Amino acid sequence: MFTGGITARTRFPGIRELERKVAAAGSAQAIMIAHGITVNSEAAASIHDDGLVILHTRSGRLFTSNRTGASIWRCIVRQLPFEAIADEIGGEYGIARTTAREHTARFLAQLERHNLIDRGPNE
Repeated sequence: MFTGGITARTRFPGIRELERKVAAAGSAQAIMIAHGITVNSEAAASIHDDGLVILHTRSGRLFTSNRTGASIWRCIVRQLPFEAIADEIGGEYGIARTTAREHTARFLAQLERHNLIDRGPNE
């Protein structure tokens, strides 16, 4: 799904795309990996009106996300726990808490897979 290169931008899926993928992958595992997260020291982010751009400085890979991803990223930077992130996303976008948890977990799993965030040592 993600292709590398500093000039190549790859979109994280939006909220509707995440809903489809979470249903296919199952949400329990995604939620488990979403706890105890921090921004990877090799990730530099810029939030704009249309979303988020993240540069993985070691690999030179550039990632983009929509506004939902930018909202989640802000929560990560504020070091909010997973449940607080999901609650904030649910309130911001007017979606059910369960749906917000699934979408948030899936997005965090993608960030982790691309070494943009790290799980805490005790998780």
